[in-house]
Amino acid sequence: MRPSTYELVTRVFKEYSPKEPVVDIGGMDYIDWEGVHRITMDMDERANVVADITDMPHVKPDAVGTYICLDVLEHCKDPWKAIKELYRTLQPGGLLILAVPFQWEYHQYPEDYWRFSVPALRLLCVDFEELECEWVTEPFNAKVYDADNERWLYLSAEMEKSCAYFIGRKRAE
Repeated sequence: MRPSTYELVTRVFKEYSPKEPVVDIGGMDYIDWEGVHRITMDMDERANVVADITDMPHVKPDAVGTYICLDVLEHCKDPWKAIKELYRTLQPGGLLILAVPFQWEYHQYPEDYWRFSVPALRLLCVDFEELECEWVTEPFNAKVYDADNERWLYLSAEMEKSCAYFIGRKRAE
């Protein structure tokens, strides 16, 4: 997990009082936010709940208080379907903490399909009440494989708009 993402979640927890249960999608970093009991959800078998966020029939509507979804959406074949499932299963007034890469290295797990801008997040999350939606700028180190020369290239720079995040609530129906 990037330091800026950890700081974002820590700040959001203090400012917006997340509701329980807190489900951390892709949260295999085993980060502990003080006083927050979280359930990890991933396609990795080490997670508390093994699931694909684009299809969660086992999760009832309005069942989750808070979703943490950090650097996951770029790995979903259908991010629109994933956001609809998160909205369906989030309690009214429930919190979504979403962070995604924009200018970031290609990283397969299991595959890397998308990059998202701030306007793209607003479009994806249009049904949510937007609390925050901003760019993140941070140091960037990348490793890119040059297949023509069969070697790795290493890049380092300060990346403007390297990632984007969205904080929102499910509207009361």
